[in-house]
Amino acid sequence: MPPRQGVTAVIQSRLAKGVFADFRQIGVREPRPSAFDNRQIAALDIDPIDYWGGDAMDTELARTFLTVVTAGNFITAAERLHVSQSTVSTRIHTLEQQLGCTLFVRNKAGTTLTPAGRQFQRHASTLVRTVELARHDIGIPTGFRGTLVVGGRIGLWEEYLLRWLPLMQAANPQVSIRAESALEPEIMQGLVEGRIDIGVMYTPQSRPGLRVEQLFEEHLILVSTDPGSVPEPQPGYVYVDWGPEFYARHSAYFPNFAGPPLTANIG
Repeated sequence: MPPRQGVTAVIQSRLAKGVFADFRQIGVREPRPSAFDNRQIAALDIDPIDYWGGDAMDTELARTFLTVVTAGNFITAAERLHVSQSTVSTRIHTLEQQLGCTLFVRNKAGTTLTPAGRQFQRHASTLVRTVELARHDIGIPTGFRGTLVVGGRIGLWEEYLLRWLPLMQAANPQVSIRAESALEPEIMQGLVEGRIDIGVMYTPQSRPGLRVEQLFEEHLILVSTDPGSVPEPQPGYVYVDWGPEFYARHSAYFPNFAGPPLTANIG
């Protein structure tokens, strides 16, 4: 069984510097200020530019665009947005008409951004993030000066995040914290859109404006009710889904394994 599984925090660079201090207690380096921090702050302070020829840009279109980028195809994007594939196609077509360019190239492997699509991705992220920032600022509870949203993979809450949240609250009593449980795709989407400030997971993805910090490595062991059995999957084996990276390593360790009778995605 693969002995280790890395636990990683993905952090939005817009967070206040003081918020990162608590991560030193759990093994995360405090990130140094980067040029992106200054660019992002400047981008949020400039006057709005009319990119759309006078037509109002629906943030739902930008959100759909970013979901397709993250998902890699229209079908998976539709599932994550809980809409039909035709609705996603219609939104992207409307967006392309407003912008006057093609954003995606479809092929058998999924979707690929065109040069115009890659350029628009930065603007779409800023647009959605600005709206979410406004919602955060407006929705701050009375008596607090800010709100922090922490998203974590389900399996990390009991042994780690539930112990870490009180430390964060004690160190930053003026910050309201909202905790969310999800799997990697949903956490990454929330980080890209600005709905989540810190995401803790096993297999993060690199995205512009996000800082990835490894926290620690978990040791995974194979547990059996038969102490005399060989250390490999036996009849009655329960496979716990720890993500795609674990699946790849598990397959490499046990190439002849045909598949488990029971799978649980509670890792």
